[in-house]
Amino acid sequence: MFRFFKHCVPMGFFVSASVAAAATTSYTFVDLHPVGPVNSQGNTIVVGQQAGYVDVPIGGFAHAAIWAGTADSFVDLNPDGFLISNAHATDGSHQAGGGAGNDGVSHALLWSGTAASFVDLNPAGYAGSEAHAVSGNLQGGSAFVTDNGPEHAALWSGTADSFVDLNPTNITIQQSRINATQGNQQGGSGNVGSELHALLWSGTADSAVDLHPAGVTSSNILAISATQQVGEADVAPHAALWSGTADSFVDLHPEGYLQSSARGLNAEFQVGVGEFPVFENGELVVSFRHALRWSGSADSVLDLHNFLPDDFTGSTATGIDENGNILGFASIGVSTHAVMWIPQQATPIPLPAPLTPILALGAPAVAFGARIARQRQR
Repeated sequence: MFRFFKHCVPMGFFVSASVAAAATTSYTFVDLHPVGPVNSQGNTIVVGQQAGYVDVPIGGFAHAAIWAGTADSFVDLNPDGFLISNAHATDGSHQAGGGAGNDGVSHALLWSGTAASFVDLNPAGYAGSEAHAVSGNLQGGSAFVTDNGPEHAALWSGTADSFVDLNPTNITIQQSRINATQGNQQGGSGNVGSELHALLWSGTADSAVDLHPAGVTSSNILAISATQQVGEADVAPHAALWSGTADSFVDLHPEGYLQSSARGLNAEFQVGVGEFPVFENGELVVSFRHALRWSGSADSVLDLHNFLPDDFTGSTATGIDENGNILGFASIGVSTHAVMWIPQQATPIPLPAPLTPILALGAPAVAFGARIARQRQR
């Protein structure tokens, strides 16, 4: 497994006095997996809170969960009457996701930090629903028109009665869903014929903007900020970045990976996952998922898996907060653990200012080296 290495400038290398050593970023690892569950997964992060799910020991059902940066801070959000639940999103005050009871029908759910605080958002007349995003007083997701029927993008403002069907009316779309919301914008996708197209809304069904890039057969928005969107493009997906239009599309897929996906972003970075191949005698033997970080281009990629302990065999990054803390999950043995990458800013090493003192060190350094050589000969 590759590791992060620090690089040093040779002592005799000439450096201009005006050049300063740049600070570099590395990461420390935090395992959020609580005692007891077999699996846990981090889905989304804001400053001070992470959301996802854990598999409870009895029955092995997934329960919606939140953390505050440590495994011990885990809170089980699964509501009474639900067998299974998952928190897909948090804004720090509210969490959005879904849950199902014995009938197996998914209901969009909204929490305020405790299991007892849940609100069932499933709209009347729809066969099921799921919330995937929350921002302020708005929640985004999808609702199923019938048991086997189409999925429609959905927007709520805290109650089931507030439901708005956002399936586009200004674009011919068979079905759609919202994966992310920020302010008054929502991001997701919709089916145009046999193709999945990335879509961006501004709160109404007729506001949909098609971000599908030219030359690809599939695209999908998975996370948004105030000015940018990330997700996937093409069938063997490539991580994708947009700035509000189809023409702004940037392919983030890094060289050497089989496929990739961008799952979260802040003002500086995008995070996600890439499939890292292992070849033997020119043949693909196996591939592993590696959490990745970008800064706006494919060649800016940083493999976050290198900062995990060696016993983790795969990883995915799902979100990044304003402070640069990254959430995701990683495979260890037969289990999956919710994990965080915490950025560590290295202290810049000041370089010697004048050239003359560096050269003046030459004679003493040579003399010292000669003494060491003579000692070794003895």
